Amino acid sequence: MKNREIEKNINNQRTQNSEIIILSIVVSLGINLLATGIMSFFNLEHNANILIIIGIILSCAVILIYMFFKIKDLNNIIKIDSCFIFDRNKKRILRIPNFESSHDMSKYLNALLMEDKKINKKLSQCKYLTDESYRNITIDDNDYFKKLINDLIEFIILDNISLVYIDNYRGKVSLYEVESIKDIKDNPFIKTLTKDIKKREAFKRKDVESVQIICENDQINKKQLVSSETIDGYIYQRMDMELPKGTKIYKTYKNQLIIDTKYYKLIFTWDFRGFGKSVDNDFYKFFFNREKNWDTDDEFYYNIKIETIFKGKLIFNKNRYKEYQVLDELINRFTNRFDYDKFLENIDWKLTKNLINYNSRKK
Repeated sequence: MKNREIEKNINNQRTQNSEIIILSIVVSLGINLLATGIMSFFNLEHNANILIIIGIILSCAVILIYMFFKIKDLNNIIKIDSCFIFDRNKKRILRIPNFESSHDMSKYLNALLMEDKKINKKLSQCKYLTDESYRNITIDDNDYFKKLINDLIEFIILDNISLVYIDNYRGKVSLYEVESIKDIKDNPFIKTLTKDIKKREAFKRKDVESVQIICENDQINKKQLVSSETIDGYIYQRMDMELPKGTKIYKTYKNQLIIDTKYYKLIFTWDFRGFGKSVDNDFYKFFFNREKNWDTDDEFYYNIKIETIFKGKLIFNKNRYKEYQVLDELINRFTNRFDYDKFLENIDWKLTKNLINYNSRKK
């Protein structure tokens, strides 16, 4: 079931259109009567044209003010709670079948650690992996593991944002080089995985096959390599952001990204909390065909908050419902790929778990 918060609000507004018409008529009649009364009181000459013009202006003003506040009512905040399972021994994130964010996190982290030996070494030396007692407390903000996971979440957020806008604004987008955006260019996933494929040793080997995706780029009118993944896990991912023309993209602090378009502002905030998400043993049996390893399997959780703030100028955009639809698609994409509870709901985990327990009792 899709998350259609913005669309629901729009439908509610459409049912209230009669309010706008009635309100504007009542106000304009009231103003006209007031103006007529004032002119009669002071024995001023009546001018029908002036009264009509005043009524039209005030009616339009009432409608615009009403629509402005109704658009502001569409502002909303979506909070998505997600999780991942980290194997301490192998330094990798487990891929949970059909849970897309775990697939992305797993493959990108694995690719980075394979290619950048310095980062691999820094991660191996972080307190989380070297201090056994550290597993029972909150991960410190200065721990390299926490920094790396936050960078990974940022990388995946950027990738998903760009895909939605490319599909909906073909020919009406501007190209933004992620490497030029302040505070984003230093993200290790961007520095390594988006680096020119011709300059990377992993892709120069003749004995390794790779799967490549090549698409037509409307901005430069030619085909471009979008992504390439070798059979042993090395990844190239093009990360040019294609956003609506006039958009600004920037960060206010390390874990917040802002997409500022002509008609609305999108604020993405993410927070890797550390330990806390409890995944039961049946989950491991069902998805990984093994028991949970309490010594090496660590479950972490993080959240992503998406805040939408609409601008008043959206009133004058004749295609504003298209903007609403794009935002709903974006929110749905993030909810379906990242929301852990939504994932459990989609696979009907409660029923599946009951069947697992029933079958185990029969044995």
